[in-house]
Amino acid sequence: AQAALSILVPLAKQAPDDYALNYTLARTYRLAGNFAAAEQQTQWLLDLRPTYPGGLWEAGLLRAQFNDPHGALEMLTAAFRATPAVRLDDRLALLADLAQVHD
Repeated sequence: AQAALSILVPLAKQAPDDYALNYTLARTYRLAGNFAAAEQQTQWLLDLRPTYPGGLWEAGLLRAQFNDPHGALEMLTAAFRATPAVRLDDRLALLADLAQVHD
């Protein structure tokens, strides 16, 4: 994860409004266990575009990580609704995350 971050952080500074890049950075921070940075990056995504599915998804996963299942379900449901039906793989992954939080 550190190798990915060494590439992603400078790129994100060059393209601060790139949704996909910032989503990848937020996800990488979360997977690396840097939850404070993940939360900050996710908030940046939501500030840029509150309905961006990636930002909503990361917010939901972070809320689950912080033991907020109600908030996690709310954000993951919003991410599911914001994800186009043609993105079947993303919608299936979101359903799996929703099911995991719901248990």
